[in-house]
Amino acid sequence: MLPGYLAGVLAVVGVLLSAPGGVPASDDAVPEGLQSARALAEGWFHQHQGFDAVEAYEARHGAVRIEFAIARKWVNGTAKVLLDFNKPEALEGLMLLFLQQRDRSDDLFVYLSPRLFPPAIARRIRRLHVGQLDLGLPAAARFVQIGDFRPFLPGELQHTRAADLEIEGELCHMVESRPVKAGRFPFDRLELAISRRTGVALRTRHYRGEQLIREVYVSPKDVAEFDGRWLPLRQQIRVPGQPALELTLKNMDVELPLPARLFSPRNLIAQKFPSF
Repeated sequence: MLPGYLAGVLAVVGVLLSAPGGVPASDDAVPEGLQSARALAEGWFHQHQGFDAVEAYEARHGAVRIEFAIARKWVNGTAKVLLDFNKPEALEGLMLLFLQQRDRSDDLFVYLSPRLFPPAIARRIRRLHVGQLDLGLPAAARFVQIGDFRPFLPGELQHTRAADLEIEGELCHMVESRPVKAGRFPFDRLELAISRRTGVALRTRHYRGEQLIREVYVSPKDVAEFDGRWLPLRQQIRVPGQPALELTLKNMDVELPLPARLFSPRNLIAQKFPSF
């Protein structure tokens, strides 16, 4: 049985599976209305996560503060994501490797460091399947819902247009997205409010049935341009009945070399991560 704090950290990866991102697909031979919805949604996915990068974040949930970084590399149309936790001390030295899969559950690899785990289970690499991890987490674990790092792949969602709306004075296109394959994600429907000005999803709502289970909110004033693309600097992640988590992008580099060996399970033992 894994330690309780690791169960909380794995909740991070459960959140990865509920989040937008990815590479845009071709719109050939698609009806005009559907084409517009898909172009809007997948344009945002690509803008947000469809590129190689190293990003540093701070997450705050009440008095709890977490500092971590991710390295993301696209290979043959799928993403590899390495997560490196720095603070709090209980998570320092913990690294997770997330490998996106097209036709089955995504993979998560974690190294059971002797610094963090008891001797009976330490010094091993454990491989987990994360496709069915749920967002219905214990309250104590919800502070590690640290953002949207699992990109969507083309064809995983179907998109339709809904009535446009306004958020803090910013006009937004409204898109509804549903998983093509039932059970692939821990939600049944997404609602994306995508800014006409920047292309950023200012509000993303996750539903299971008719129940709102998660909302990611970005104020228009917390959007900035990085390397020719508009990205959210600060996001509020809200789970009904819980205090909001604030996720802040502290740094980003799209020019650091990301060799393939960084994204291998053995690197979790070596603890190699790109430095800014």
